[in-house]
Amino acid sequence: MDESTITVDNLPDFIKQWAADHDMFLLPPLSASDSQHAVQLDAQDLGIEAFCHLASTLGARVLYQDIDRFDVDEHVDCYTAADKHTDSEKQEDKPSDDAVQQALTDIQTKARPHDGKTARVEVSFVHDAVAHTWEAVAPWYTALVAECDDVHALQCTARQEQYEDHYQAREAERQADEEQQVIMAAHLAERPDFRSAKNAGARREIAERVFPEPQDSEGYRHSFRLNRAVATAHAAVQAAVRAVYADYECRLDELAEELLASGKLDQATGAGPRRILAADFLTERSGGYPPPGRTLTLLLARPQLKPGKTPSSSALSLPLT
Repeated sequence: MDESTITVDNLPDFIKQWAADHDMFLLPPLSASDSQHAVQLDAQDLGIEAFCHLASTLGARVLYQDIDRFDVDEHVDCYTAADKHTDSEKQEDKPSDDAVQQALTDIQTKARPHDGKTARVEVSFVHDAVAHTWEAVAPWYTALVAECDDVHALQCTARQEQYEDHYQAREAERQADEEQQVIMAAHLAERPDFRSAKNAGARREIAERVFPEPQDSEGYRHSFRLNRAVATAHAAVQAAVRAVYADYECRLDELAEELLASGKLDQATGAGPRRILAADFLTERSGGYPPPGRTLTLLLARPQLKPGKTPSSSALSLPLT
């Protein structure tokens, strides 16, 4: 072929013919990502005779051979393990999709006759520190691997569906728990005895009495809901206490007149009893919220509540609410 007639279109044919005419071997190029110290070939690049002749032509004195015999149990076991489980792994955690199980059975049936056969052959030689490797894979093995990959995809899909089902079930449980916690917390926060409970133990005792553990309920879930409800209700009570008594501290004179008119302090004979009775008055008036010490001290310091004072005519007309 005249070089002046060579174009990009006919250049591949020219190179192939030139190599054949000069008893040379035409090999595929290495990509930028391939190692510069290895050449990977297969039967589509050149036959085994041509590869061995290449080795001889290049002066190779050693051929390296690697033969893989097919072991059906070893190869297929990783796909058929869906029927097995370890002590730490529940059977229901394995995919049980009918399509997966049928595919596993089909693979076992197809693979069994090939047990012990040659699945892959690899031949290599080294020339000028560059490894040349030729590989051939049995068509039946390639097809089997493809089927196994399909089964693996089915298994992954089945596991993903199981995970999603499990996640949705857990999410539904979580939402149900949260809704139940809100209801329980709101109910507890409305109870005067819960509002006036002195400590966490007392609040927990009230909650357990109001919401006993159902017989058909998982104990840890009920306990978790109860703990969260008690904490939420207590936080709501604390917020309400701050709001109520912030308002009361702006109306101390009015409250002092009302307390005096109620007569609750008439029989008190000392500072201690007066403080206890004033606290009971505020707790009852606020709907069960025990007063902070600050509010109680400020209230008892009002001039109207000094020992020996009598209620004013305006205080006598105040309603007890």
